[in-house]
Amino acid sequence: MIFDDGTLYFSGVFRDSLRMNDSLITAASFLDLSFIVSIDSDGTFNWLSTPWATKRLIYNLRFYEQSLYAITLGTGWGTGTISKFDLNGDLQNEQSVSGAVSISDFVYDDSNNVYISGYCNTGATFGSLTIPNTGSSYNSFILKTDANFNPIWVDAGPHITFDFESKVYMVDDTLYYFHARKTANTGATPYIFKYTQQGSFVDSISFMDAWSPPFEHGWTKNNGEDVIIMLETQNAAAFNGLPLYFLDKNLSILRADTLRNLYSFYTFLSASDEAICITGKANYGINYNSDTLLSFNGGSGNGIIHFNYDQDTPDSILNISNVQLSTSHLTFYPNPAKNEITLRHELNESLNIVIYSLAGAEVLRTRITENNNIIPVGSLSSGYYLLQAKSSTDSYTKKLIIQ
Repeated sequence: MIFDDGTLYFSGVFRDSLRMNDSLITAASFLDLSFIVSIDSDGTFNWLSTPWATKRLIYNLRFYEQSLYAITLGTGWGTGTISKFDLNGDLQNEQSVSGAVSISDFVYDDSNNVYISGYCNTGATFGSLTIPNTGSSYNSFILKTDANFNPIWVDAGPHITFDFESKVYMVDDTLYYFHARKTANTGATPYIFKYTQQGSFVDSISFMDAWSPPFEHGWTKNNGEDVIIMLETQNAAAFNGLPLYFLDKNLSILRADTLRNLYSFYTFLSASDEAICITGKANYGINYNSDTLLSFNGGSGNGIIHFNYDQDTPDSILNISNVQLSTSHLTFYPNPAKNEITLRHELNESLNIVIYSLAGAEVLRTRITENNNIIPVGSLSSGYYLLQAKSSTDSYTKKLIIQ
């Protein structure tokens, strides 16, 4: 979902019909169809587009230079596209990926070139381009294309190691590749890589070789200069807290702070030029470096830490009210998975779990409790799925990858 210049765009999948404010918009004759919707800021419906005759999972929907871009996943392992739409939702161009390959993220430069990150195995293709694989298993890649998705260069060298959730940023004509996964896994050292727009490797920095922890990351500003933020969210015991790094554009560490008493699996970071927000769950309070932001009795609380780079002690907005099920309060790992996944959530009730194939077929149904939160998935074939968790008041759906 994106919001630009007073217009909201969002995407999804519907069956048979889709309603907006109790008004029937369209019927699909009992087919599953992907859609993009445009709505004004006052709630007025503008248009609905169904670009394909078959269902695809649309994600990373973005607005750039009076066009919409998105990554899609098809109904099979390693199939998908990067697609471009006009502001009426009409498909203008797309390029497919196939084989054991997946697109994770993309960004643009001022010349409308596109930089795409992802991972692949041998034999993966992007249109007519075969993406090189440097090892016997999966490795990550960065691909530059022109505005029409024609390949310009690709890097899948030995310094680009495996990651399912790589991110790319373009800052001052320089490309930054974040190999700093947001899900816990082993076998991949967290890195930030720096490239020129011509594909030349400039520099890199690594974090925690032996641990392979997940990181939350983003950008902010300090005195007009861009600053990278890295929050390690797994190994609190190794640091007596969660380390929070600030780096300049040359990948030099400006300062390092520590957050204590936060639950690592419920901690998330977002940032803008003006502010940094860390949301999560705390145990009896929050400590930032040597300062106590908040202390309370009664166990766990949920809330927001809000600050900017210059503050020595950030503000805290924390409450201990019950939290509804949402993307910030339910996690499962590992993802990708092989044999089983573990779910963590903050609700004091059991959850109904259903896993669907991308074709919409139910492939697994179970129920988890506080004492039984492991779901066997070894019987599922390799590929993409949707995991849906439902409580008595809310529901949550997220992509699941089975290796």
